[in-house]
Amino acid sequence: MVFVELPLLEMSYSQGDACAVFKPVKVASDIYTPVPGEVVLPNGELEDSPEHFNSDPCGDGWLFCMVPSDAAQIVVP
Repeated sequence: MVFVELPLLEMSYSQGDACAVFKPVKVASDIYTPVPGEVVLPNGELEDSPEHFNSDPCGDGWLFCMVPSDAAQIVVP
């Protein structure tokens, strides 16, 4: 990972909206929201260290936290 563009704090999205961008070496790809809601915490550390997205995705590499606008939209398998 060489670049990550995170969503803005307090930005609201609908389910399936492109909300962030990540770029490995050659091609950038959008990241889509899993549920409708508001971004409450983007991981600003990824801007300086985007490689954490690959090396530690469940630790330092998380992207952002959202508060869903409709909790019924969350499906837990």
